[in-house]
Amino acid sequence: GNFNPINREIEKRPLVFPFLVSVLHTFTGFRYQNPFIFNFIIMFLFLSGVYIAARKFLDIPSSVAAMFFILSYPVFSVFGTSGNFDFFNSVFFAVILATVYCYLMNPSSSAFAFIFASLLVFSNIRYESIFFLLFIPLLLCKAITKQHLKDNLWLFFITPLVNLPYIWGRILKAEAYQNPEDVPVFSAVSFVKNIKIYFGNLVDLNYYLPYAGILSIISILIFTYLVAALWLKRKQLQKQQKYFLLVLLVSVLASTCIYFAHFFGDCTHPSSARFFITLSIVLAFGPIALKIYKPQFISGAGLLITAVIFFLFYHPIAVEGRFINSLKGNRTAYHCIDFLSKIGDKNILVIAERPGQFTALGYGAINFSYANKNSEQILREATRHLFPKVVVFQEVEYGSNNPTKNTTLPTSYKLNTLYDIQITATEFLRISEIEIPPEVKSGTK
Repeated sequence: GNFNPINREIEKRPLVFPFLVSVLHTFTGFRYQNPFIFNFIIMFLFLSGVYIAARKFLDIPSSVAAMFFILSYPVFSVFGTSGNFDFFNSVFFAVILATVYCYLMNPSSSAFAFIFASLLVFSNIRYESIFFLLFIPLLLCKAITKQHLKDNLWLFFITPLVNLPYIWGRILKAEAYQNPEDVPVFSAVSFVKNIKIYFGNLVDLNYYLPYAGILSIISILIFTYLVAALWLKRKQLQKQQKYFLLVLLVSVLASTCIYFAHFFGDCTHPSSARFFITLSIVLAFGPIALKIYKPQFISGAGLLITAVIFFLFYHPIAVEGRFINSLKGNRTAYHCIDFLSKIGDKNILVIAERPGQFTALGYGAINFSYANKNSEQILREATRHLFPKVVVFQEVEYGSNNPTKNTTLPTSYKLNTLYDIQITATEFLRISEIEIPPEVKSGTK
């Protein structure tokens, strides 16, 4: 029942999300389900906040519609029920924009302190979020007074200290971005390529992508109309409201451009769809923004019916999981975990390419690099019954019938194949059990 790590890796991702999940571990005990529970709580709180915010401007049916428009984007609920930190990052970004609105409507030193403190937290959720630590205060420069700055000198003083985990993470794990050597992390080339992919897939007739494409098109047209109408001053707004809309527009555009400029900003890939949660949330507010600007355009009941139709049109098919399950890693993990659950023994040793997937479930697990370097030790420990069996998960190529380079073991391990299952067109998952050689069993080696 004790966890004795034989290898420790420096965490390559910012630490706010793992820290908050660890708080949940503290109160409930360590469980691999806790990141999923945390995101579900955040999703519930965010949708509640959306209703409360919309209720400030609209009637009850329209406020409920705001929640359904967001849920019409399957990317929201797919990652809201995951253990990923990107969902939390998008929700936190929305919360910061809400605090900016409160600050501009009622400027004070304490309100500015709340914004800046939130940005400090935000900068430690995702890599690129630190950009907004300077960008949003810069956008607010006309509203920030000398007194606001003077009253928050202590907050500026601790800023480098709060960001030390981020700074050290970037220094010690410089390769964490995983971009190819000849491809920069951010570039204009990637921006053009990815934005073409996005607009080329707005209408997804196969319902494969987790985006409400038709709603996105409608919202883009609505926002274009609203920007033009406000630019032509067809409706008088308070000075602070105009300022907020400018900050909102520039912040959202900056966030969107960052993800489009990323080398992996392809909205059609399951691993990078999480980058577009923020944009999806913004586009979901298109009809709500039009209702606020033109209350007589559609009734609250009509808006709610429209939102429910979009929800029923996109959500049920998308949550079947076809999009996420197209990832080889996900399918492989499902098969491995299902196999281990049938064994019913947490004392076995697992050799896998990603051992962390199994240590989180309470199994002892090592990677192939460690297994290759310590074969005698592992076989000796198996002989002493420190674990009843050693299970190996390998990816095998169809053409050669040999394990892939990353999942190869030396000949000192004798493997008995237990299970094979196809995971891609060219590879299959092989589950094996290591046979302890007689000379090791007898202790003569």
